[in-house]
Amino acid sequence: LSNISLDIYRGEIACIVGPSGSGKTTLLNIIGGIDRPDSGAVVVDGVDITKLSESKLAEFRLRRIGFVFQAINLIPALTAVENVELPLALLGVSSRERRERALEALRMVGLEDVAYRKPDELSGGQQQRVAIARALVTKPSIVLMDEPTAHIDSETGSALMKLVERLNKELGQTFIIATHDPIVVDYCERSIRIRDGRIVSIERKQ
Repeated sequence: LSNISLDIYRGEIACIVGPSGSGKTTLLNIIGGIDRPDSGAVVVDGVDITKLSESKLAEFRLRRIGFVFQAINLIPALTAVENVELPLALLGVSSRERRERALEALRMVGLEDVAYRKPDELSGGQQQRVAIARALVTKPSIVLMDEPTAHIDSETGSALMKLVERLNKELGQTFIIATHDPIVVDYCERSIRIRDGRIVSIERKQ
């Protein structure tokens, strides 16, 4: 990345668009505190996360940022509800409250009926929705999604983005999505186009 200067607004659905190798995932990882920039500041919810220690940064990510990774990253040996519970377990939430909140998150994404199935018993779209439920269960301020439609067909991708749009309206969360999928772009209020690590344009949906 080079000379990136960017504001994302609270409650916005924004997408970072560009070809493979353009820096989309790197920018998402820097916003989420997974990678640290060589210079500059990253201010999330009023906190400059570049100044946090590793332990404080890990806690900040856990409480304030939800991640949906391209690889989905569900744990095969755990059921859907157990996968969703994981961030709450890391926060020390009691087992009873964890289960209640995880089931509520699965209800929000329409998957309460498959809560006790393991990932290999779910379709690709269902696995992606479990990953979204896991990202939402801590009630983060921001949800970061990396190529969320990469492994699903266009119809499922459209349904997934309708879900994101609904959750954004109901919960007021900010969604930042790295993508090269036009279906995803159609649902975003702003498209930040990058190439070779630089922002080349920012387009607002008409």
